[in-house]
Amino acid sequence: MSQRFLTHVPIGRFNFELCADLYNQIFEIGWKGSGRSWGQLPTWWQHFQPTDAEASHYHPWMIEFLKRVYYHPDSPPFFYYVGNLSSGAYLVDEHVNGLAEFDQVSCKATFVTHCEDNLDRIDTGYGWKPLEEIYSAYLAMIASRKVEVQQWPSGRWEWETDTDQLANNPIETIGPWRFHAYTPTDVQLAVAVLQELLDAIEARLPPSATIATASAATIAGTVTSTLPWADPRVREEARILPNSFAGAFCAATATTCTTTTRRPFRYLAPGMRLPTVAEFRAQPFRDFEYAVPLLRELPHLRPIRPTLLLVADSEDSSSPPPMVIPSPGIDCNDFLTSRRQVSLPVPARPAGLYLSGNDRGNRAWESGCHLLLPFSIGEQGWLRRSDGTIMGKDYADDILPTPGNTNSELYQCVDNGCVPYRHVPIHQVLRNWAERVREGDWEVDENGVSGGIGKWREADTEQMWEKYRVPLEIY
Repeated sequence: MSQRFLTHVPIGRFNFELCADLYNQIFEIGWKGSGRSWGQLPTWWQHFQPTDAEASHYHPWMIEFLKRVYYHPDSPPFFYYVGNLSSGAYLVDEHVNGLAEFDQVSCKATFVTHCEDNLDRIDTGYGWKPLEEIYSAYLAMIASRKVEVQQWPSGRWEWETDTDQLANNPIETIGPWRFHAYTPTDVQLAVAVLQELLDAIEARLPPSATIATASAATIAGTVTSTLPWADPRVREEARILPNSFAGAFCAATATTCTTTTRRPFRYLAPGMRLPTVAEFRAQPFRDFEYAVPLLRELPHLRPIRPTLLLVADSEDSSSPPPMVIPSPGIDCNDFLTSRRQVSLPVPARPAGLYLSGNDRGNRAWESGCHLLLPFSIGEQGWLRRSDGTIMGKDYADDILPTPGNTNSELYQCVDNGCVPYRHVPIHQVLRNWAERVREGDWEVDENGVSGGIGKWREADTEQMWEKYRVPLEIY
Protein backbone atom coordinates (compact mmCIF):
# COMPACT_ATOMS: atom_id res chain seq x y z
CA MET A 1 0.00 0.00 0.00
CA SER A 2 1.46 3.34 -1.06
CA GLN A 3 2.36 6.31 1.11
CA ARG A 4 -0.13 8.41 -0.84
CA PHE A 5 -2.91 5.98 0.10
CA LEU A 6 -2.05 6.28 3.77
CA THR A 7 -1.89 10.07 3.42
CA HIS A 8 -5.18 10.55 1.56
CA VAL A 9 -7.26 7.89 3.32
CA PRO A 10 -7.23 8.47 7.08
CA ILE A 11 -7.85 5.47 9.28
CA GLY A 12 -11.28 5.58 10.89
CA ARG A 13 -13.72 3.41 12.77
CA PHE A 14 -15.81 0.98 10.75
CA ASN A 15 -19.42 1.61 11.76
CA PHE A 16 -20.37 -2.03 11.34
CA GLU A 17 -23.75 -1.66 13.07
CA LEU A 18 -24.98 1.06 10.68
CA CYS A 19 -23.43 -0.60 7.63
CA ALA A 20 -25.06 -3.92 8.44
CA ASP A 21 -28.44 -2.23 8.87
CA LEU A 22 -28.14 -0.40 5.53
CA TYR A 23 -26.92 -3.55 3.80
CA ASN A 24 -29.83 -5.58 5.11
CA GLN A 25 -32.32 -2.94 3.96
CA ILE A 26 -31.00 -3.19 0.38
CA PHE A 27 -30.78 -6.98 0.59
CA GLU A 28 -34.45 -7.22 1.65
CA ILE A 29 -35.58 -4.89 -1.15
CA GLY A 30 -33.75 -6.99 -3.74
CA TRP A 31 -34.94 -10.27 -2.22
CA LYS A 32 -38.59 -9.22 -2.35
CA GLY A 33 -38.05 -7.73 -5.82
CA SER A 34 -37.04 -11.17 -7.06
CA GLY A 35 -40.47 -12.50 -6.05
CA ARG A 36 -39.45 -14.34 -2.89
CA SER A 37 -41.17 -14.35 0.46
CA TRP A 38 -39.27 -12.70 3.25
CA GLY A 39 -38.40 -14.97 6.16
CA GLN A 40 -35.64 -15.82 8.58
CA LEU A 41 -32.31 -15.92 6.75
CA PRO A 42 -28.87 -16.83 8.04
CA THR A 43 -26.12 -14.28 8.34
CA TRP A 44 -22.94 -14.50 6.30
CA TRP A 45 -21.10 -15.82 9.34
CA GLN A 46 -23.71 -18.48 10.07
CA HIS A 47 -23.68 -19.67 6.47
CA PHE A 48 -19.93 -19.97 5.93
CA GLN A 49 -18.83 -20.69 9.51
CA PRO A 50 -15.21 -19.69 8.91
CA THR A 51 -12.46 -21.44 10.81
CA ASP A 52 -10.23 -19.62 13.26
CA ALA A 53 -7.49 -19.60 10.63
CA GLU A 54 -9.80 -17.98 8.08
CA ALA A 55 -11.17 -15.51 10.61
CA SER A 56 -7.64 -14.39 11.44
CA HIS A 57 -7.55 -12.61 8.04
CA TYR A 58 -10.52 -10.42 8.93
CA HIS A 59 -10.53 -7.21 10.92
CA PRO A 60 -12.53 -7.60 14.17
CA TRP A 61 -14.97 -4.95 12.97
CA MET A 62 -15.39 -6.82 9.67
CA ILE A 63 -16.22 -9.94 11.64
CA GLU A 64 -18.94 -8.05 13.50
CA PHE A 65 -20.32 -6.83 10.17
CA LEU A 66 -20.38 -10.36 8.73
CA LYS A 67 -22.17 -11.65 11.81
CA ARG A 68 -25.00 -9.19 11.18
CA VAL A 69 -25.62 -9.18 7.40
CA TYR A 70 -27.94 -11.60 5.61
CA TYR A 71 -26.61 -14.13 3.15
CA HIS A 72 -28.14 -16.71 0.83
CA PRO A 73 -26.24 -18.48 -1.97
CA ASP A 74 -29.16 -18.06 -4.38
CA SER A 75 -30.00 -14.46 -3.55
CA PRO A 76 -30.38 -11.98 -6.43
CA PRO A 77 -27.66 -9.41 -7.16
CA PHE A 78 -27.30 -7.10 -4.17
CA PHE A 79 -27.73 -3.95 -6.30
CA TYR A 80 -27.76 -2.88 -9.93
CA TYR A 81 -23.99 -2.33 -9.97
CA VAL A 82 -22.89 -4.72 -7.25
CA GLY A 83 -23.05 -8.48 -6.78
CA ASN A 84 -23.47 -10.44 -3.58
CA LEU A 85 -21.03 -10.62 -0.71
CA SER A 86 -18.01 -12.72 -1.54
CA SER A 87 -17.53 -16.13 -0.04
CA GLY A 88 -14.79 -16.68 2.48
CA ALA A 89 -12.34 -17.82 -0.20
CA TYR A 90 -12.67 -14.57 -2.16
CA LEU A 91 -13.34 -12.08 0.62
CA VAL A 92 -9.72 -10.91 0.67
CA ASP A 93 -9.09 -11.31 -3.08
CA GLU A 94 -8.13 -8.06 -4.84
CA HIS A 95 -8.73 -9.40 -8.37
CA VAL A 96 -12.47 -8.92 -8.60
CA ASN A 97 -14.75 -6.60 -10.56
CA GLY A 98 -17.93 -4.65 -9.97
CA LEU A 99 -18.07 -4.40 -6.21
CA ALA A 100 -17.76 -2.17 -3.21
CA GLU A 101 -14.28 -3.13 -2.08
CA PHE A 102 -13.31 -2.71 1.57
CA ASP A 103 -9.85 -1.86 2.88
CA GLN A 104 -9.28 -3.30 6.35
CA VAL A 105 -6.49 -0.84 7.20
CA SER A 106 -8.33 2.42 6.60
CA CYS A 107 -11.81 0.90 7.12
CA LYS A 108 -12.91 2.59 3.90
CA ALA A 109 -14.56 1.18 0.78
CA THR A 110 -14.73 1.97 -2.93
CA PHE A 111 -16.61 0.79 -6.01
CA VAL A 112 -14.35 -0.98 -8.51
CA THR A 113 -15.49 -1.49 -12.10
CA HIS A 114 -12.47 -3.61 -13.05
CA CYS A 115 -9.61 -5.13 -11.08
CA GLU A 116 -7.12 -2.96 -13.00
CA ASP A 117 -8.76 0.09 -11.40
CA ASN A 118 -7.30 -1.08 -8.09
CA LEU A 119 -3.85 0.09 -9.14
CA ASP A 120 -4.76 3.77 -9.17
CA ARG A 121 -6.95 3.40 -6.09
CA ILE A 122 -4.11 1.88 -4.08
CA ASP A 123 -1.51 4.28 -5.46
CA THR A 124 -3.49 7.46 -4.86
CA GLY A 125 -6.10 6.75 -2.22
CA TYR A 126 -8.78 8.58 -4.18
CA GLY A 127 -12.30 7.18 -4.34
CA TRP A 128 -12.31 5.58 -0.88
CA LYS A 129 -15.08 6.50 1.55
CA PRO A 130 -16.97 5.08 4.55
CA LEU A 131 -19.02 2.08 3.49
CA GLU A 132 -22.17 3.60 4.98
CA GLU A 133 -21.91 6.47 2.47
CA ILE A 134 -21.95 4.00 -0.41
CA TYR A 135 -24.92 2.05 0.96
CA SER A 136 -26.76 5.30 1.74
CA ALA A 137 -26.22 6.47 -1.85
CA TYR A 138 -27.65 3.19 -3.14
CA LEU A 139 -30.72 3.55 -0.93
CA ALA A 140 -31.20 7.12 -2.15
CA MET A 141 -31.04 5.88 -5.74
CA ILE A 142 -33.70 3.29 -4.91
CA ALA A 143 -35.92 5.83 -3.14
CA SER A 144 -35.83 8.19 -6.13
CA ARG A 145 -36.17 5.23 -8.53
CA LYS A 146 -32.94 6.06 -10.28
CA VAL A 147 -32.50 2.34 -9.74
CA GLU A 148 -35.89 0.63 -9.76
CA VAL A 149 -36.77 -2.71 -8.23
CA GLN A 150 -39.27 -5.11 -9.77
CA GLN A 151 -42.71 -5.30 -8.14
CA TRP A 152 -44.30 -8.54 -6.98
CA PRO A 153 -46.56 -10.50 -7.14
CA SER A 154 -47.28 -8.83 -10.50
CA GLY A 155 -43.66 -9.08 -11.66
CA ARG A 156 -44.09 -5.73 -13.39
CA TRP A 157 -42.13 -2.53 -13.18
CA GLU A 158 -44.20 0.06 -11.36
CA TRP A 159 -42.55 3.06 -12.96
CA GLU A 160 -42.66 3.32 -16.73
CA THR A 161 -40.96 6.37 -18.23
CA ASP A 162 -40.76 7.86 -21.68
CA THR A 163 -37.08 6.96 -21.70
CA ASP A 164 -37.97 3.28 -21.88
CA GLN A 165 -40.09 3.79 -24.98
CA LEU A 166 -37.12 4.96 -27.06
CA ALA A 167 -36.06 1.35 -27.53
CA ASN A 168 -37.90 -1.76 -28.63
CA ASN A 169 -36.43 -3.58 -25.65
CA PRO A 170 -36.72 -2.37 -22.04
CA ILE A 171 -33.82 -0.91 -20.14
CA GLU A 172 -31.28 -3.59 -19.31
CA THR A 173 -32.16 -5.34 -16.08
CA ILE A 174 -29.76 -6.94 -13.63
CA GLY A 175 -31.67 -9.37 -11.45
CA PRO A 176 -34.62 -7.47 -9.97
CA TRP A 177 -32.98 -4.11 -10.69
CA ARG A 178 -33.04 -1.72 -13.61
CA PHE A 179 -31.49 1.70 -14.12
CA HIS A 180 -33.07 4.92 -15.44
CA ALA A 181 -30.89 7.37 -17.35
CA TYR A 182 -32.86 10.18 -15.72
CA THR A 183 -35.78 10.60 -13.34
CA PRO A 184 -38.41 13.29 -12.70
CA THR A 185 -36.41 14.16 -9.59
CA ASP A 186 -33.36 14.89 -11.76
CA VAL A 187 -35.44 17.22 -13.92
CA GLN A 188 -37.07 18.96 -10.97
CA LEU A 189 -33.71 19.56 -9.28
CA ALA A 190 -32.16 21.01 -12.42
CA VAL A 191 -35.14 23.27 -13.13
CA ALA A 192 -35.27 24.55 -9.55
CA VAL A 193 -31.56 25.36 -9.46
CA LEU A 194 -31.65 27.11 -12.84
CA GLN A 195 -34.48 29.26 -11.49
CA GLU A 196 -32.35 29.92 -8.41
CA LEU A 197 -29.46 31.08 -10.59
CA LEU A 198 -31.67 33.31 -12.74
CA ASP A 199 -33.22 34.88 -9.64
CA ALA A 200 -29.79 35.55 -8.11
CA ILE A 201 -28.60 37.30 -11.27
CA GLU A 202 -31.79 39.30 -11.76
CA ALA A 203 -31.72 40.54 -8.16
CA ARG A 204 -28.29 42.07 -8.83
CA LEU A 205 -28.95 43.68 -12.20
CA PRO A 206 -28.22 47.42 -12.11
CA PRO A 207 -31.24 49.76 -12.04
CA SER A 208 -30.50 50.79 -15.62
CA ALA A 209 -31.52 47.35 -16.89
CA THR A 210 -34.94 47.68 -18.49
CA ILE A 211 -37.96 45.50 -18.02
CA ALA A 212 -38.31 42.92 -20.76
CA THR A 213 -41.34 43.24 -22.97
CA ALA A 214 -43.20 40.61 -24.90
CA SER A 215 -41.95 42.03 -28.18
CA ALA A 216 -38.32 41.99 -27.06
CA ALA A 217 -38.66 38.34 -26.14
CA THR A 218 -39.41 37.42 -29.74
CA ILE A 219 -36.41 39.03 -31.39
CA ALA A 220 -33.83 36.36 -32.10
CA GLY A 221 -30.28 37.23 -31.23
CA THR A 222 -31.11 40.03 -28.80
CA VAL A 223 -31.14 40.12 -25.04
CA THR A 224 -34.39 38.47 -24.02
CA SER A 225 -36.24 37.06 -21.03
CA THR A 226 -37.32 34.01 -23.01
CA LEU A 227 -35.05 30.98 -23.09
CA PRO A 228 -33.92 30.12 -26.64
CA TRP A 229 -35.38 26.61 -26.42
CA ALA A 230 -38.80 27.78 -25.18
CA ASP A 231 -40.53 27.12 -28.51
CA PRO A 232 -41.17 23.37 -29.02
CA ARG A 233 -40.49 23.84 -32.73
CA VAL A 234 -36.97 25.04 -31.98
CA ARG A 235 -36.32 21.94 -29.86
CA GLU A 236 -37.65 19.75 -32.64
CA GLU A 237 -35.42 21.46 -35.22
CA ALA A 238 -32.46 20.99 -32.86
CA ARG A 239 -33.41 17.29 -32.69
CA ILE A 240 -33.78 17.35 -28.92
CA LEU A 241 -35.76 14.21 -28.15
CA PRO A 242 -38.75 15.00 -25.90
CA ASN A 243 -38.30 11.75 -23.98
CA SER A 244 -34.74 12.54 -22.89
CA PHE A 245 -33.42 14.54 -19.96
CA ALA A 246 -32.48 17.37 -22.32
CA GLY A 247 -36.00 17.40 -23.76
CA ALA A 248 -37.69 17.26 -20.36
CA PHE A 249 -35.38 19.94 -18.92
CA CYS A 250 -35.86 22.30 -21.87
CA ALA A 251 -39.64 21.83 -21.84
CA ALA A 252 -39.91 22.40 -18.09
CA THR A 253 -37.65 25.46 -18.00
CA ALA A 254 -39.46 26.95 -21.01
CA THR A 255 -42.48 27.54 -18.79
CA THR A 256 -41.06 27.60 -15.27
CA CYS A 257 -38.06 29.88 -15.91
CA THR A 258 -39.68 32.26 -18.40
CA THR A 259 -41.63 35.36 -17.40
CA THR A 260 -42.80 38.50 -19.14
CA THR A 261 -41.60 40.62 -16.21
CA ARG A 262 -38.06 39.28 -15.94
CA ARG A 263 -35.39 41.81 -16.78
CA PRO A 264 -33.36 40.54 -19.74
CA PHE A 265 -29.80 39.24 -19.54
CA ARG A 266 -27.78 36.65 -21.40
CA TYR A 267 -24.75 35.68 -19.28
CA LEU A 268 -25.30 33.00 -16.63
CA ALA A 269 -21.58 32.69 -15.85
CA PRO A 270 -18.46 34.62 -16.92
CA GLY A 271 -18.32 34.44 -20.71
CA MET A 272 -21.05 31.75 -20.74
CA ARG A 273 -24.23 32.97 -22.36
CA LEU A 274 -27.56 31.70 -23.51
CA PRO A 275 -27.36 30.84 -27.21
CA THR A 276 -29.47 32.62 -29.75
CA VAL A 277 -32.38 30.66 -31.15
CA ALA A 278 -30.35 30.07 -34.31
CA GLU A 279 -27.36 28.82 -32.32
CA PHE A 280 -29.47 26.46 -30.24
CA ARG A 281 -31.23 25.16 -33.32
CA ALA A 282 -27.84 24.40 -34.93
CA GLN A 283 -26.75 21.88 -32.28
CA PRO A 284 -23.21 20.63 -33.05
CA PHE A 285 -24.32 16.97 -33.12
CA ARG A 286 -27.71 17.56 -34.74
CA ASP A 287 -26.88 16.31 -38.23
CA PHE A 288 -24.40 13.61 -37.33
CA GLU A 289 -24.95 10.29 -39.09
CA TYR A 290 -23.51 6.90 -38.25
CA ALA A 291 -20.77 5.23 -40.22
CA VAL A 292 -22.37 1.81 -39.67
CA PRO A 293 -25.47 1.27 -41.87
CA LEU A 294 -27.10 -1.03 -39.29
CA LEU A 295 -27.31 1.80 -36.77
CA ARG A 296 -28.91 4.08 -39.34
CA GLU A 297 -31.58 1.42 -39.86
CA LEU A 298 -32.28 1.02 -36.13
CA PRO A 299 -33.04 4.51 -34.82
CA HIS A 300 -34.11 3.14 -31.44
CA LEU A 301 -30.46 2.18 -30.82
CA ARG A 302 -29.12 5.63 -31.60
CA PRO A 303 -27.55 7.35 -28.61
CA ILE A 304 -29.04 10.61 -27.40
CA ARG A 305 -26.84 13.46 -28.52
CA PRO A 306 -25.04 15.78 -26.08
CA THR A 307 -26.85 19.13 -25.98
CA LEU A 308 -25.08 22.49 -26.10
CA LEU A 309 -26.91 24.48 -23.43
CA LEU A 310 -24.70 27.57 -23.03
CA VAL A 311 -22.21 29.04 -25.49
CA ALA A 312 -18.75 30.24 -24.46
CA ASP A 313 -17.57 33.56 -25.84
CA SER A 314 -14.18 34.09 -27.39
CA GLU A 315 -11.72 36.15 -25.36
CA ASP A 316 -11.81 38.52 -28.31
CA SER A 317 -15.34 39.89 -28.20
CA SER A 318 -15.28 40.58 -31.93
CA SER A 319 -14.62 36.91 -32.79
CA PRO A 320 -17.26 34.18 -33.21
CA PRO A 321 -17.67 31.52 -30.50
CA PRO A 322 -14.52 29.36 -30.40
CA MET A 323 -14.42 25.79 -31.68
CA VAL A 324 -12.25 23.55 -29.50
CA ILE A 325 -11.41 19.89 -28.94
CA PRO A 326 -11.88 18.40 -25.45
CA SER A 327 -8.45 17.70 -24.00
CA PRO A 328 -8.44 14.92 -23.04
CA GLY A 329 -11.41 13.81 -25.14
CA ILE A 330 -14.75 13.31 -23.41
CA ASP A 331 -14.68 9.52 -22.96
CA CYS A 332 -18.01 8.94 -21.23
CA ASN A 333 -20.98 9.35 -23.57
CA ASP A 334 -18.76 10.63 -26.37
CA PHE A 335 -21.36 10.57 -29.12
CA LEU A 336 -18.95 10.33 -32.01
CA THR A 337 -16.92 7.38 -30.78
CA SER A 338 -19.26 5.30 -28.62
CA ARG A 339 -21.23 3.73 -31.49
CA ARG A 340 -18.76 3.61 -34.34
CA GLN A 341 -16.86 0.52 -35.34
CA VAL A 342 -13.67 2.46 -36.01
CA SER A 343 -11.67 4.81 -33.84
CA LEU A 344 -12.03 8.39 -34.99
CA PRO A 345 -10.43 11.58 -33.68
CA VAL A 346 -12.64 13.73 -31.49
CA PRO A 347 -13.70 16.69 -33.64
CA ALA A 348 -13.80 20.32 -32.63
CA ARG A 349 -17.04 21.59 -31.18
CA PRO A 350 -18.22 24.93 -29.75
CA ALA A 351 -16.95 25.71 -26.28
CA GLY A 352 -19.70 25.91 -23.68
CA LEU A 353 -21.79 23.92 -21.22
CA TYR A 354 -23.13 20.59 -22.52
CA LEU A 355 -25.75 18.23 -21.18
CA SER A 356 -24.53 14.63 -21.31
CA GLY A 357 -25.63 12.27 -24.02
CA ASN A 358 -26.79 8.69 -23.56
CA ASP A 359 -24.83 5.98 -25.33
CA ARG A 360 -27.51 3.39 -24.48
CA GLY A 361 -25.16 1.64 -22.08
CA ASN A 362 -26.01 0.93 -18.45
CA ARG A 363 -23.78 3.76 -17.19
CA ALA A 364 -25.46 6.76 -18.78
CA TRP A 365 -26.65 9.59 -16.54
CA GLU A 366 -28.38 12.03 -18.87
CA SER A 367 -28.65 14.66 -16.12
CA GLY A 368 -24.87 15.06 -16.19
CA CYS A 369 -23.01 17.89 -17.85
CA HIS A 370 -19.52 18.94 -18.82
CA LEU A 371 -18.00 22.37 -19.24
CA LEU A 372 -15.79 22.82 -22.30
CA LEU A 373 -13.60 25.91 -22.02
CA PRO A 374 -11.95 27.64 -25.00
CA PHE A 375 -8.58 27.33 -23.25
CA SER A 376 -6.88 24.92 -20.86
CA ILE A 377 -6.32 25.45 -17.15
CA GLY A 378 -4.73 23.49 -14.31
CA GLU A 379 -1.02 23.90 -14.91
CA GLN A 380 -0.56 25.99 -11.75
CA GLY A 381 -1.55 22.98 -9.65
CA TRP A 382 -4.34 24.57 -7.60
CA LEU A 383 -7.35 23.40 -9.59
CA ARG A 384 -9.00 20.20 -8.37
CA ARG A 385 -11.61 17.84 -9.72
CA SER A 386 -14.56 17.09 -7.47
CA ASP A 387 -12.81 13.99 -6.08
CA GLY A 388 -9.72 15.98 -5.11
CA THR A 389 -7.45 14.85 -7.95
CA ILE A 390 -5.36 17.44 -9.73
CA MET A 391 -5.94 18.21 -13.39
CA GLY A 392 -4.05 16.28 -16.03
CA LYS A 393 -3.63 12.65 -17.00
CA ASP A 394 -0.69 11.94 -14.67
CA TYR A 395 -2.49 12.46 -11.37
CA ALA A 396 -1.72 8.87 -10.29
CA ASP A 397 1.79 8.42 -11.66
CA ASP A 398 4.02 9.84 -8.96
CA ILE A 399 4.20 10.49 -5.26
CA LEU A 400 3.88 14.16 -6.19
CA PRO A 401 1.94 14.12 -9.48
CA THR A 402 2.59 16.81 -12.05
CA PRO A 403 -0.35 19.14 -12.77
CA GLY A 404 -1.58 19.32 -16.33
CA ASN A 405 -3.65 21.60 -18.51
CA THR A 406 -7.14 20.58 -19.59
CA ASN A 407 -10.19 22.36 -20.96
CA SER A 408 -12.84 19.76 -20.12
CA GLU A 409 -12.31 18.38 -16.60
CA LEU A 410 -13.47 21.21 -14.34
CA TYR A 411 -16.21 19.87 -12.01
CA GLN A 412 -15.61 16.26 -13.07
CA CYS A 413 -14.03 13.38 -11.13
CA VAL A 414 -11.88 10.34 -11.79
CA ASP A 415 -13.31 8.05 -9.10
CA ASN A 416 -16.59 8.67 -7.30
CA GLY A 417 -16.31 5.50 -5.23
CA CYS A 418 -19.95 4.40 -5.59
CA VAL A 419 -20.88 3.84 -9.25
CA PRO A 420 -19.13 3.74 -12.64
CA TYR A 421 -17.80 6.99 -14.05
CA ARG A 422 -20.36 9.65 -14.88
CA HIS A 423 -20.47 13.39 -15.49
CA VAL A 424 -21.31 15.77 -12.64
CA PRO A 425 -25.09 16.48 -12.45
CA ILE A 426 -26.15 19.77 -14.03
CA HIS A 427 -27.92 20.95 -10.86
CA GLN A 428 -24.66 20.81 -8.89
CA VAL A 429 -22.86 23.02 -11.40
CA LEU A 430 -25.70 25.54 -11.61
CA ARG A 431 -25.93 25.63 -7.81
CA ASN A 432 -22.23 26.47 -7.63
CA TRP A 433 -22.79 29.28 -10.12
CA ALA A 434 -25.66 30.67 -8.05
CA GLU A 435 -23.39 30.63 -4.99
CA ARG A 436 -20.68 32.52 -6.87
CA VAL A 437 -23.23 35.21 -7.75
CA ARG A 438 -24.76 35.46 -4.27
CA GLU A 439 -21.37 35.56 -2.53
CA GLY A 440 -20.10 38.29 -4.82
CA ASP A 441 -17.34 36.21 -6.44
CA TRP A 442 -18.99 36.94 -9.78
CA GLU A 443 -20.23 40.44 -10.48
CA VAL A 444 -23.34 41.28 -12.45
CA ASP A 445 -23.90 44.04 -15.01
CA GLU A 446 -26.77 44.82 -17.36
CA ASN A 447 -25.97 41.73 -19.49
CA GLY A 448 -25.85 39.30 -16.58
CA VAL A 449 -22.72 37.79 -15.03
CA SER A 450 -19.71 39.85 -16.09
CA GLY A 451 -15.97 39.24 -16.17
CA GLY A 452 -15.61 37.50 -19.51
CA ILE A 453 -14.46 33.99 -20.30
CA GLY A 454 -10.95 34.72 -19.06
CA LYS A 455 -12.22 34.84 -15.48
CA TRP A 456 -12.27 31.04 -15.43
CA ARG A 457 -8.48 31.11 -15.13
CA GLU A 458 -8.86 32.15 -11.50
CA ALA A 459 -10.08 28.59 -10.83
CA ASP A 460 -6.39 27.64 -10.88
CA THR A 461 -5.27 30.17 -8.26
CA GLU A 462 -4.55 29.79 -4.56
CA GLN A 463 -7.19 32.36 -3.67
CA MET A 464 -10.10 31.00 -5.71
CA TRP A 465 -9.70 27.29 -6.55
CA GLU A 466 -11.99 26.11 -3.74
CA LYS A 467 -14.78 28.35 -5.05
CA TYR A 468 -14.74 26.46 -8.37
CA ARG A 469 -14.70 22.98 -6.93
CA VAL A 470 -18.04 21.18 -6.82
CA PRO A 471 -17.93 18.71 -3.91
CA LEU A 472 -18.42 15.11 -4.96
CA GLU A 473 -22.00 13.92 -4.52
CA ILE A 474 -23.42 10.67 -5.83
CA TYR A 475 -27.11 11.11 -5.30
